[in-house]
Amino acid sequence: MADQVNPTRMNLLAKRGQIALARQGAELLSRKKDALLREFFRLVGVALELRLRLVESLRSEMVEEVVAEAVEGRHVMAAAATAARADFQIKLTPRNLWGVRVIDLEHTYRPRDMLARRGTPRGMQLAADEVAAGFERWVCDLLDLAPLDMRLSRVGEEIRKTNRKIHSLEQQVIPRLEAQARFISQTLDERARDDVIRLKRLKQKKRRSPGVVRGDAGSEGKATASTIGESNSEDGAE
Repeated sequence: MADQVNPTRMNLLAKRGQIALARQGAELLSRKKDALLREFFRLVGVALELRLRLVESLRSEMVEEVVAEAVEGRHVMAAAATAARADFQIKLTPRNLWGVRVIDLEHTYRPRDMLARRGTPRGMQLAADEVAAGFERWVCDLLDLAPLDMRLSRVGEEIRKTNRKIHSLEQQVIPRLEAQARFISQTLDERARDDVIRLKRLKQKKRRSPGVVRGDAGSEGKATASTIGESNSEDGAE
Protein backbone atom coordinates (compact mmCIF):
# COMPACT_ATOMS: atom_id res chain seq x y z
CA MET A 1 0.00 0.00 0.00
CA ALA A 2 2.81 2.40 0.88
CA ASP A 3 4.61 1.90 -2.46
CA GLN A 4 1.51 3.17 -4.30
CA VAL A 5 1.76 6.61 -2.66
CA ASN A 6 3.41 9.41 -4.61
CA PRO A 7 6.34 10.46 -2.38
CA THR A 8 6.00 14.24 -2.35
CA ARG A 9 6.08 16.76 0.45
CA MET A 10 2.47 17.71 -0.19
CA ASN A 11 1.41 14.09 0.27
CA LEU A 12 3.51 13.86 3.43
CA LEU A 13 1.74 16.88 4.92
CA ALA A 14 -1.61 15.45 3.85
CA LYS A 15 -0.85 12.08 5.49
CA ARG A 16 0.20 13.76 8.73
CA GLY A 17 -3.05 15.72 8.74
CA GLN A 18 -5.03 12.52 8.14
CA ILE A 19 -3.20 10.79 11.00
CA ALA A 20 -4.01 13.65 13.38
CA LEU A 21 -7.65 13.61 12.25
CA ALA A 22 -7.92 9.83 12.67
CA ARG A 23 -6.45 10.00 16.18
CA GLN A 24 -8.86 12.78 17.09
CA GLY A 25 -11.75 10.71 15.74
CA ALA A 26 -10.64 7.67 17.74
CA GLU A 27 -10.47 9.79 20.91
CA LEU A 28 -13.96 11.19 20.33
CA LEU A 29 -15.31 7.70 19.69
CA SER A 30 -13.69 6.50 22.92
CA ARG A 31 -15.43 9.29 24.83
CA LYS A 32 -18.71 8.39 23.16
CA LYS A 33 -18.25 4.73 24.10
CA ASP A 34 -17.52 5.66 27.73
CA ALA A 35 -20.67 7.78 27.91
CA LEU A 36 -22.76 5.04 26.31
CA LEU A 37 -21.33 2.46 28.71
CA ARG A 38 -22.25 4.61 31.70
CA GLU A 39 -25.80 4.96 30.36
CA PHE A 40 -25.95 1.25 29.54
CA PHE A 41 -24.93 0.11 33.02
CA ARG A 42 -27.33 2.59 34.61
CA LEU A 43 -30.17 1.24 32.49
CA VAL A 44 -29.14 -2.36 33.14
CA GLY A 45 -29.52 -1.89 36.89
CA VAL A 46 -32.97 -0.32 36.60
CA ALA A 47 -34.20 -2.77 33.95
CA LEU A 48 -32.91 -5.81 35.84
CA GLU A 49 -34.62 -4.76 39.04
CA LEU A 50 -37.87 -4.06 37.19
CA ARG A 51 -37.70 -7.32 35.24
CA LEU A 52 -37.17 -9.38 38.39
CA ARG A 53 -40.12 -7.63 39.99
CA LEU A 54 -42.25 -8.35 36.91
CA VAL A 55 -41.36 -12.03 36.89
CA GLU A 56 -42.08 -12.41 40.59
CA SER A 57 -45.29 -10.41 40.32
CA LEU A 58 -46.52 -12.43 37.33
CA ARG A 59 -45.84 -15.70 39.13
CA SER A 60 -47.75 -14.49 42.19
CA GLU A 61 -50.67 -13.13 40.16
CA MET A 62 -51.01 -16.32 38.15
CA VAL A 63 -51.27 -18.33 41.36
CA GLU A 64 -53.88 -15.93 42.74
CA GLU A 65 -55.80 -16.03 39.45
CA VAL A 66 -55.96 -19.83 39.51
CA VAL A 67 -57.15 -19.80 43.12
CA ALA A 68 -59.76 -17.07 42.42
CA GLU A 69 -61.06 -18.95 39.38
CA ALA A 70 -61.40 -22.09 41.45
CA VAL A 71 -63.31 -20.21 44.14
CA GLU A 72 -65.40 -17.77 42.09
CA GLY A 73 -65.79 -19.67 38.85
CA ARG A 74 -64.69 -18.99 35.27
CA HIS A 75 -67.71 -16.81 34.43
CA VAL A 76 -67.07 -14.44 37.32
CA MET A 77 -63.41 -14.09 36.34
CA ALA A 78 -64.37 -13.43 32.70
CA ALA A 79 -66.76 -10.70 33.85
CA ALA A 80 -64.02 -9.22 36.02
CA ALA A 81 -61.61 -9.22 33.06
CA THR A 82 -64.18 -7.41 30.93
CA ALA A 83 -64.69 -4.83 33.64
CA ALA A 84 -60.93 -4.33 34.03
CA ARG A 85 -60.57 -2.79 30.58
CA ALA A 86 -59.18 0.73 30.77
CA ASP A 87 -58.40 3.55 28.36
CA PHE A 88 -55.01 5.20 28.60
CA GLN A 89 -52.65 7.21 26.44
CA ILE A 90 -49.06 6.59 25.41
CA LYS A 91 -46.71 9.38 24.35
CA LEU A 92 -43.47 8.56 22.49
CA THR A 93 -40.75 11.24 22.54
CA PRO A 94 -37.62 10.60 20.44
CA ARG A 95 -34.32 12.12 21.54
CA ASN A 96 -30.61 11.82 20.82
CA LEU A 97 -28.14 10.18 23.16
CA TRP A 98 -24.63 10.67 21.71
CA GLY A 99 -26.01 10.18 18.23
CA VAL A 100 -28.27 7.28 19.21
CA ARG A 101 -31.98 7.70 18.55
CA VAL A 102 -33.80 6.58 21.69
CA ILE A 103 -37.47 6.88 22.58
CA ASP A 104 -38.93 8.00 25.90
CA LEU A 105 -42.31 6.46 26.61
CA GLU A 106 -44.83 8.17 28.83
CA HIS A 107 -48.20 6.61 29.68
CA THR A 108 -51.24 7.50 31.73
CA TYR A 109 -52.02 3.96 32.83
CA ARG A 110 -52.43 3.63 36.60
CA PRO A 111 -53.77 0.78 38.73
CA ARG A 112 -57.35 1.41 39.94
CA ASP A 113 -59.39 0.30 42.86
CA MET A 114 -62.58 -1.70 42.58
CA LEU A 115 -64.88 1.33 42.54
CA ALA A 116 -62.93 3.01 39.73
CA ARG A 117 -63.37 0.10 37.34
CA ARG A 118 -66.32 0.76 35.10
CA GLY A 119 -68.87 -1.92 34.66
CA THR A 120 -67.82 -3.80 37.80
CA PRO A 121 -70.36 -6.58 38.16
CA ARG A 122 -72.34 -6.81 41.35
CA GLY A 123 -71.40 -9.51 43.74
CA MET A 124 -67.75 -9.68 42.67
CA GLN A 125 -65.74 -11.14 45.52
CA LEU A 126 -62.56 -9.74 46.96
CA ALA A 127 -60.35 -12.44 45.42
CA ALA A 128 -61.30 -11.49 41.86
CA ASP A 129 -60.78 -7.81 42.59
CA GLU A 130 -57.34 -8.48 44.04
CA VAL A 131 -56.39 -10.45 40.92
CA ALA A 132 -57.55 -7.58 38.69
CA ALA A 133 -55.63 -5.02 40.74
CA GLY A 134 -52.49 -7.19 40.69
CA PHE A 135 -52.55 -7.57 36.91
CA GLU A 136 -53.07 -3.82 36.51
CA ARG A 137 -49.95 -3.19 38.57
CA TRP A 138 -48.13 -5.74 36.41
CA VAL A 139 -49.23 -3.99 33.20
CA CYS A 140 -48.05 -0.66 34.60
CA ASP A 141 -44.61 -2.09 35.36
CA LEU A 142 -44.51 -3.68 31.90
CA LEU A 143 -45.14 -0.29 30.28
CA ASP A 144 -42.31 1.14 32.35
CA LEU A 145 -39.97 -1.67 31.27
CA ALA A 146 -40.70 -1.46 27.53
CA PRO A 147 -38.77 1.78 26.81
CA LEU A 148 -35.89 0.61 29.00
CA ASP A 149 -35.51 -2.58 26.98
CA MET A 150 -35.69 -0.65 23.73
CA ARG A 151 -33.10 1.85 24.94
CA LEU A 152 -30.81 -0.92 26.18
CA SER A 153 -31.00 -2.66 22.82
CA ARG A 154 -30.14 0.47 20.85
CA VAL A 155 -27.40 1.62 23.22
CA GLY A 156 -25.84 -1.86 23.22
CA GLU A 157 -25.88 -1.99 19.41
CA GLU A 158 -24.33 1.49 19.22
CA ILE A 159 -21.58 0.41 21.67
CA ARG A 160 -20.76 -2.54 19.39
CA LYS A 161 -20.64 -0.27 16.34
CA THR A 162 -18.45 2.25 18.18
CA ASN A 163 -16.06 -0.52 19.25
CA ARG A 164 -15.74 -1.67 15.64
CA LYS A 165 -15.03 1.88 14.48
CA ILE A 166 -12.39 2.42 17.17
CA HIS A 167 -10.76 -0.92 16.35
CA SER A 168 -10.75 -0.08 12.64
CA LEU A 169 -9.14 3.32 13.27
CA GLU A 170 -6.53 2.11 15.76
CA GLN A 171 -5.65 -1.21 14.10
CA GLN A 172 -6.06 -0.48 10.39
CA VAL A 173 -6.47 3.14 9.34
CA ILE A 174 -3.88 4.83 11.58
CA PRO A 175 -1.14 2.15 11.07
CA ARG A 176 -1.67 2.29 7.30
CA LEU A 177 -1.41 6.09 7.25
CA GLU A 178 1.69 5.98 9.46
CA ALA A 179 3.31 3.42 7.14
CA GLN A 180 2.58 5.63 4.14
CA ALA A 181 3.97 8.69 5.94
CA ARG A 182 7.16 6.76 6.86
CA PHE A 183 7.56 5.61 3.27
CA ILE A 184 7.23 9.16 1.94
CA SER A 185 9.58 10.54 4.60
CA GLN A 186 12.25 7.89 3.92
CA THR A 187 12.00 8.45 0.18
CA LEU A 188 12.37 12.22 0.58
CA ASP A 189 15.36 11.70 2.92
CA GLU A 190 17.02 9.43 0.37
CA ARG A 191 16.46 12.01 -2.35
CA ALA A 192 17.92 14.72 -0.12
CA ARG A 193 21.02 12.58 0.58
CA ASP A 194 21.43 11.90 -3.15
CA ASP A 195 21.19 15.62 -3.86
CA VAL A 196 23.87 16.38 -1.23
CA ILE A 197 26.22 13.74 -2.68
CA ARG A 198 25.63 15.06 -6.20
CA LEU A 199 26.41 18.62 -5.10
CA LYS A 200 29.62 17.48 -3.40
CA ARG A 201 30.76 15.73 -6.57
CA LEU A 202 30.04 18.81 -8.64
CA LYS A 203 32.05 20.97 -6.24
CA GLN A 204 34.95 18.51 -6.40
CA LYS A 205 34.89 18.59 -10.21
CA LYS A 206 34.91 22.37 -10.19
CA ARG A 207 37.90 22.37 -7.84
CA ARG A 208 39.88 19.98 -10.07
CA SER A 209 39.10 21.65 -13.41
CA PRO A 210 41.38 24.82 -13.07
CA GLY A 211 44.48 22.65 -12.51
CA VAL A 212 43.77 20.67 -15.65
CA VAL A 213 43.50 23.86 -17.71
CA ARG A 214 46.82 25.21 -16.35
CA GLY A 215 48.54 21.95 -17.20
CA ASP A 216 47.33 22.06 -20.77
CA ALA A 217 48.42 25.67 -21.20
CA GLY A 218 51.98 24.87 -20.00
CA SER A 219 52.39 21.97 -22.45
CA GLU A 220 51.16 24.16 -25.31
CA GLY A 221 53.72 26.84 -24.38
CA LYS A 222 56.56 24.29 -24.41
CA ALA A 223 55.49 23.04 -27.83
CA THR A 224 55.42 26.60 -29.22
CA ALA A 225 58.90 27.39 -27.84
CA SER A 226 60.37 24.27 -29.39
CA THR A 227 58.79 25.17 -32.75
CA ILE A 228 60.27 28.66 -32.62
CA GLY A 229 63.71 27.25 -31.73
CA GLU A 230 63.66 24.92 -34.71
CA SER A 231 62.73 27.79 -37.02
CA ASN A 232 65.69 29.90 -35.77
CA SER A 233 68.15 27.06 -36.27
CA GLU A 234 67.00 26.61 -39.84
CA ASP A 235 67.47 30.31 -40.54
CA GLY A 236 71.02 30.24 -39.17
CA ALA A 237 71.91 27.29 -41.35
CA GLU A 238 70.92 29.18 -44.41
